[in-house]
Amino acid sequence: APQALAPDAAWVLMHQLGSMGQQVKTAAQPPVPSAAAAISADEMAAALNLQLPTDLDPDLLHSFYQEAPQQSRALVGLVQSLMQAEATPTRGEQLAQAQRLAHTLKGTGAIFGLRGLVSIAHPLEDIFEQLKAASASPPPHLPQLLNTALEAAYCLEQMVAAVVGQDEVPTQAAAVLQKLWQAQ
Repeated sequence: APQALAPDAAWVLMHQLGSMGQQVKTAAQPPVPSAAAAISADEMAAALNLQLPTDLDPDLLHSFYQEAPQQSRALVGLVQSLMQAEATPTRGEQLAQAQRLAHTLKGTGAIFGLRGLVSIAHPLEDIFEQLKAASASPPPHLPQLLNTALEAAYCLEQMVAAVVGQDEVPTQAAAVLQKLWQAQ
């Protein structure tokens, strides 16, 4: 920086940077129980939390309000295209785009402490990776995987809209998360 920060501003910045690692670690590690393990209602609520921290940078929050709805909408459109199209040369490109959007929404969720976005976007990203890897010979349960991916994309879109204040928190989020876990 061209000028040193004032000591009190430096302490605030150090505190914020020091706590970021813990916030990202916590947000980026949603519980992924095995099929046999049960998750409590409190753990599920924590995994699907969409509460924004109160001390967010307004400029950063503004960028979320501008970009996240477009990204989630684009993700829904890509998954809809994947469901309607037969295997084409562009399918791999569409899967890569969908995976990038899910990854971006996952990262955004981690940065903003929105564990709900992370919890849904992470296994969705894994589904796209699985489909990309099997692009030469699609799995027999491809329609079911794509249907689960579409449900998850719709859920992410509604979650983003809820955070932005344009919709309610999705009531189907826990069921979608369970389907995503089962798809892995």
